[in-house]
Amino acid sequence: MIYPVAGGAVSPVQQAFVIASFGRRFAAFLLDVVGIAIVAAIVVVVANVPGTVTTTITANGWAITSPAASRRWGAAMAIVAGISALYCVGCWVVWGATFGQRMLGLHVFGATGPKPLRLDGAVVRWFGLFGVYSLVGALDVVSPDLTNVVGLVQLGWVIGLAQTTYRSPTKQGLHDLFAGSFVVRG
Repeated sequence: MIYPVAGGAVSPVQQAFVIASFGRRFAAFLLDVVGIAIVAAIVVVVANVPGTVTTTITANGWAITSPAASRRWGAAMAIVAGISALYCVGCWVVWGATFGQRMLGLHVFGATGPKPLRLDGAVVRWFGLFGVYSLVGALDVVSPDLTNVVGLVQLGWVIGLAQTTYRSPTKQGLHDLFAGSFVVRG
């Protein structure tokens, strides 16, 4: 925007941005996770070709019992992690926001100001948001006996991200602190 100033000159004025609220950020995250989950479901269905997966129902839930199923599940999860990385990193670098964030008027900026994250910052931010969760989930493929432990560690990571984001005066979660990023509305 251009505003007149004293003496008849004009001055460019930066658009005002407000730190995004936890609620708006969480809603955008859920929109993105739904989109990623749809892709994940398609990948898992394609990876689990009928007749090659043997599962049993145990007291703790589903347990993968065949080596072929375990390899396919691991491959599917690696593909989903890759898709989420390409989606998030690509959106943050190109547009400064994922589709969920854009729908809610949010933008992700680096410490340098109101412009999209650089590639390195976007990768670090993705790793803090989804990468840790994905790596811990890979332990479940390596040793299905760790299913409950893996689930608790993943839940703890998600709660930690939510707590740090909610309690921070700048609404920066651990992933934002790692990447030096801010989420703003405006």
